[in-house]
Amino acid sequence: MNGLHVGDIITDQDDLARRVEPLRKSGNLVLADGAFDIIHPGHISFLEAARNTGDVLVVALHADEVVRSNKGRDRPLNTWEDRARVLAALGPVDVVTSQHDRLPDELIRRLRPDVFARGTDFVESNVREKNLVESLGGRIVICGEPKSHATDRIIGGGADFRSAWEGARDVPAEPGKLTVIVPTKNEEHNIRECLESATWADEIIVCDSYSTDRTPDIALEYTPNVVQHEYVHSAAQKNWIIPQAATEWVMILDADERISPELRRAIRDAITRGDEYGAFRIARQTCFLGKTIRHCGWGRDYPTRLFQRDGGRYMDREVHADFVVDGKVGRIDAPLHHYTDRDLKSWFEKLGRYSSLSAADMFRRGKRSGWLKLTVKPPAKFFKMYVLKLGFLDGFHGFLLSGLSAIATYARYAKLWEMDRRGSTGELPSGRGVTDE
Repeated sequence: MNGLHVGDIITDQDDLARRVEPLRKSGNLVLADGAFDIIHPGHISFLEAARNTGDVLVVALHADEVVRSNKGRDRPLNTWEDRARVLAALGPVDVVTSQHDRLPDELIRRLRPDVFARGTDFVESNVREKNLVESLGGRIVICGEPKSHATDRIIGGGADFRSAWEGARDVPAEPGKLTVIVPTKNEEHNIRECLESATWADEIIVCDSYSTDRTPDIALEYTPNVVQHEYVHSAAQKNWIIPQAATEWVMILDADERISPELRRAIRDAITRGDEYGAFRIARQTCFLGKTIRHCGWGRDYPTRLFQRDGGRYMDREVHADFVVDGKVGRIDAPLHHYTDRDLKSWFEKLGRYSSLSAADMFRRGKRSGWLKLTVKPPAKFFKMYVLKLGFLDGFHGFLLSGLSAIATYARYAKLWEMDRRGSTGELPSGRGVTDE
């Protein structure tokens, strides 16, 4: 295989890129990625189908820290080295390499695969990497049999539930009707009240990221449409599930949010009118540690949450991705209630995850950090929220929120500095990998 041998494990991606280059003249390179924590028949079906689309199959095996970030702190069950040896011994797999990033973009750019293989929990038009792969001359291929969540049954993790569908579905949009989509991950303390506020909708879909609590069980009490899909980041998750709604209009509702009676009526009016707007921004009132925050920059929060199913998509960003609309955007002033952070413990638990995602997004957009930003950005954030955005009018909660936001800013820029320091190898100079926490 022109410098490659069946069963190779090549962790140096520059070396791998050099060794696959001769294939461009004589055959097709297929790239797939995943955790492959426990190999089950669904994995074999996927790998065999992927291998049949080309001449050499390279599997980018997620590093241990990536698996922990995607699937929870109790995963992976096996180390990267053990998982790599098992994969390399499988007939369909020619080469195993490592993937230290949550997203495969950098590896795709290096290898320029002829085929990027995805499982049947995707539809081709909604694969996040589609534009990148096609810009490099490749194509997306959906491979394997419908996903059956076999790994969860083997390890006994997650709720035991029966989904309304397995894999992706392609349905026409029913005009004048609404689907409420609720993304979840371990939200058993929130999901019931959230879904109670949405029971008036024509359809509810819960898109769960392999919760390990009772979230799917509770969701099934309100809708048969509970589907599990591996989480990469918020925008990718939403862009995957939105086209599978069965209605013309879609509303994204987070598990810690509630639709007020006034908002329900306003949404029905907007959909019934069928006016010139393709999407609507909705007034969101946020309750932080038991108090509604009316200043700190949170008092005029209008996220785009109601839109026509086929009228746009979320920007491909790790955090705080805006919805890009094909058309005019209206505004609804009836409140969407947001109950964020029940206590400080939950806030600090989110800090590690969100600061890492935000830093990774900034790094990919060419931003860097150093002494100046670490010194200036955090106090500037506090001053903006507490003074310029009148956070002091929210009392002690405003002071606390402004201070915590400054801490989050420091963490984000510190992690951005660390990413720049580790360079293209994905390692710190000491050789110790950077985790998500």
